[in-house]
Amino acid sequence: MNLHKNVLLLLLTLGAFTHTSQAQTVNGKSLTEIDAEYIEISATSTGKLLSSAVTIDIDFGQLDVSLGNKITEIRDENGKAVVFDSMMGALNFMHKLSYELVQVYVLTRSSGDVRYFIMKRKARPRTEEG
Repeated sequence: MNLHKNVLLLLLTLGAFTHTSQAQTVNGKSLTEIDAEYIEISATSTGKLLSSAVTIDIDFGQLDVSLGNKITEIRDENGKAVVFDSMMGALNFMHKLSYELVQVYVLTRSSGDVRYFIMKRKARPRTEEG
């Protein structure tokens, strides 16, 4: 009986993650559908006092912001920004989506330092066809 509970819990957990990652989008595209080898993510503080919570922007080569069509923030199914408890939470989330950290760099702006994280999609298994 205990084994059945464990299997059920595992299936519910996997189902919840699949639903969550599919419901979250960048520029209207599901995170699971992004077919970019490299992405760049950056964090913006939520501005809450004594909090490390952040929202994440992802650039995977979508349309240019000058055209008015580029939304880089991760949004939920209601169009609201997804908030992560910290940057590490966001990196772990992207790792679950098959991305690994390659490089971090910092740019100093008038509003403060901005950290950028370059991530690469993990190697996919090769098929016999290609």
